[in-house]
Amino acid sequence: MSGEVIRPDRWAGAAGRPDVVAEQRLLLDSRFLMRYTRECLLVHQAPEEDPTDRRIVYANAAFCDLLGVVSDKELLGRPIVDFAHPDWVAAVRVPVTAKRMGSVVPPREIVLLRADGSPFHAEVAAVSIPWENGRIATQAVVWDLTEHDEEIDHQLALEHIHGGVLVHQDGRIVWMNRAARDMVRATTEGEMIGRSITDFLHPDAVAETRRRHESLIEVGDVTPRREMSLFRLDGTTFLGEVIGVRTQWQARPAIRVMIRDLTERDTSVDHWLAVEHTLGALFVHQDGRIVRMNRGGVVMAGADSEQQMLGRPITDFIHPDSIAAILQRVAGLKALGDVAPAMEATLLQLDGTPVLTEVTAVRTQWRGRPAIQVAVRDLSDRAERRRTERELKTIIESLDEGIAVVDRDSRVVQANLAARRILGVRDQDLAEPFVCQSIRLHNREGELVGADDHPVTSVLRTGVPRTGLMYRIDRRDREVWIAGSARLLEPDNPRLSSVLVSFADVTAAHTAAEQARYDANHDPLTGLANRTLLQVSLDAALTAAHTTRMSVAVMFFDLDRFKRVNDNFGHDHGDAVLAETGRRALAWASPGDCVARIGGDEFVALVADGVTGVADAQRRALALWDRLTRPVHHDGELHQVSASIGVVVLPPGEPRTAAEILREADSAMYQAKNYTRPSTDAAGPVHVITLRRRGDTTRP
Repeated sequence: MSGEVIRPDRWAGAAGRPDVVAEQRLLLDSRFLMRYTRECLLVHQAPEEDPTDRRIVYANAAFCDLLGVVSDKELLGRPIVDFAHPDWVAAVRVPVTAKRMGSVVPPREIVLLRADGSPFHAEVAAVSIPWENGRIATQAVVWDLTEHDEEIDHQLALEHIHGGVLVHQDGRIVWMNRAARDMVRATTEGEMIGRSITDFLHPDAVAETRRRHESLIEVGDVTPRREMSLFRLDGTTFLGEVIGVRTQWQARPAIRVMIRDLTERDTSVDHWLAVEHTLGALFVHQDGRIVRMNRGGVVMAGADSEQQMLGRPITDFIHPDSIAAILQRVAGLKALGDVAPAMEATLLQLDGTPVLTEVTAVRTQWRGRPAIQVAVRDLSDRAERRRTERELKTIIESLDEGIAVVDRDSRVVQANLAARRILGVRDQDLAEPFVCQSIRLHNREGELVGADDHPVTSVLRTGVPRTGLMYRIDRRDREVWIAGSARLLEPDNPRLSSVLVSFADVTAAHTAAEQARYDANHDPLTGLANRTLLQVSLDAALTAAHTTRMSVAVMFFDLDRFKRVNDNFGHDHGDAVLAETGRRALAWASPGDCVARIGGDEFVALVADGVTGVADAQRRALALWDRLTRPVHHDGELHQVSASIGVVVLPPGEPRTAAEILREADSAMYQAKNYTRPSTDAAGPVHVITLRRRGDTTRP
């Protein structure tokens, strides 16, 4: 037999056939079938002295749900008229006229009352059946004719059902009754509305649940009962029996899920048939020894079969570092259904191989005795990821190159050891993220980089990498030059990506390059510009003079009687005289001038700050001569030298090259040496000429 209850309209046509009557009796007498049928059934009986005083002697769970009561204890012994609308009391009082088993009252529509007094439209049929006291009773079948939409009227009934009920649309909860809220330990319905149902499903059950719900096409389609692990709000798990029904909610398709908490159910052999095929590892232990283990547990333990594990202490398979924590949690499970929150622990396989796992334990029963059921999830992949992350962190911390991560708010949230060393940032400075723009950057020209031009700001704004960067940082203790780049950490997600900054300390290389550049353009003895830098400076001065319409003066000078110093006192004295000559010339020069030593005791001074004419040039040259002819003291000796100066005044637009101009100035210097007395063309050892056009050299 299928166990389906025969509708009254079918009973009426078959009541006279003994074989059908016998089959009906088997169906109707079965408490089991009545309890678990989806039809709403009740049995009522009246004393012989008053056939109208019919009282309820049995009601199945479906009928209790229909009336909105928790259990049949609230109904037993009550008159059936208590649940009839006043207009329909008389109809309900009518007994089944035939007093033989199988007599049927045909279906009729009436209005009944739920336990809270709310009316509902129902169809009722009745049949006489034998009852436990040997007398005939009436079994009634009730069909709810209310609209099958999950509206407020229906919620009132569902709210008081003992089992958990929730409704979800598009995978998100739209309604949940009190029992379901209690199951997940939610205080209010508001905590649940809008949340994804997958938040409360064990990861191993998500895919199957989706498939089951997607198979519900028509309103009323039902999924088979299924046991699965569910999550509470606090993260603990419980075992539930779940049924899904295709329904409607506010005129839109929805899924109603009914949940029965199986926490208190014994972990028996029947239950183990389901557990055996669970993807995760599960085992049960009593008094610290394993009494059952599913296939997932056998595989995780590295065993060939369950028999290798049974009877062994659980501590054989727990790493010594994890034993105390696990046993402490298990000891805290006092009552049936108590759950220990998930924790990470290292377990051991049979061969001693450690395995990182997530362990959850629940107080249960096994064959009528207290036991602990343990669910184990293999975290080996997570352990491998952590190992890789540790190795990567070690590598990054070992780099000589600075690595820093800057978030969307320009805050430095991570910096490796090299970055902290280069920037002069202490570990305690990174306790709180700091804005990277607080580190002042200067470009190659020494200009402060503004916030808008900062490379991190640029990358965050445009998403375009910045490479080939070079900046000077003024630390508390010293000046540091860095070279590096900035780019998005997640180029595929520019709106949310942080910025990865990498840089190296190039202070030594920069200093060496600057020194090499300086040495290439300066005289090592005096520190003055050499011939190369002088020519560059002269070309620049001539170009500027063409724009400003100002004259430029070139003064070529050497030291008279310098050879005597070298010959009589040695080259160290000669070098001292040359170095002092350079210092005196620099002290004389204006900020825009260039003083160079071009060889031996020959020097050139470029006056580029606006010479007004010959007289001005002569005045400046005499001031220089006055400085140069003062005695030089070195190593206890007094050296008296003189100097001859040839001056060339260059008008704006002078077409000659730097080499030609230097030759003219050299010639003027030798002319100054030839003058032994003052004249209109020379004042002492200074000779000034003005270049007007090529080939025309005119003395003042």
